[in-house]
Amino acid sequence: MRQHLSRTGDRLTAIDRQMRLVLLAGWLVISGFLITAAESSTNLSILAWVSLLPIFITIRYASPRVALIYGALWGFCLYLFSSATDQTAITTTIKSLGLLTAVPAIYAFLGARLTRRVGYAPLILAVGWIAVELALQPLALRQGLLAGTQADAGLMRIIGGLFGYVFIAFLIAFVNAQLLSLVENVRISINISDLLPISYQPCGWISQVLALGNAVTFAQSTRPRAPPR
Repeated sequence: MRQHLSRTGDRLTAIDRQMRLVLLAGWLVISGFLITAAESSTNLSILAWVSLLPIFITIRYASPRVALIYGALWGFCLYLFSSATDQTAITTTIKSLGLLTAVPAIYAFLGARLTRRVGYAPLILAVGWIAVELALQPLALRQGLLAGTQADAGLMRIIGGLFGYVFIAFLIAFVNAQLLSLVENVRISINISDLLPISYQPCGWISQVLALGNAVTFAQSTRPRAPPR
């Protein structure tokens, strides 16, 4: 009986893990669309400041191997959405496809490995995004990938003129990475599920967010400690 319950629990855990991976993949597709929309329309430039969240969620929670695949997925979706519109500076070439697929994949892989070693560090990840912008220079993007979404924003245009487009890309990446860190800290300090009525049963993406927060809380509560002196 216990073995049967154990197998059932393992099966449910595997299904839950697969559902989260599928959900995250969907977020990455949406992220690629948001970047393209922010670059295509000046009215949507603010979307760039939250559009990288799925990338950093991948780096924070996924294994390096999964992060490699999902980083490539994000870049591939960005290429597809950019190819579907003539409002972006990304050209429809094999070189563009290769760079946009490989560079984010390598960034996500290295970011995930770094997170496993030193913990989730928004500042380091934002600095690392500068390498992404430099690696995409062969695409001849006039203002880079992220800064191109803020081309017509008054303040960002001034900052870009003073410090360069790489600094704007760093700011956008840092804000995205820090947002995830802030949400995680709030979720750890306040158990959202305890604030909900007993009769309320969250569904859809809300339950996934709550489950993700509970996983983070459980992981931190079960972290091994040094033996007493």
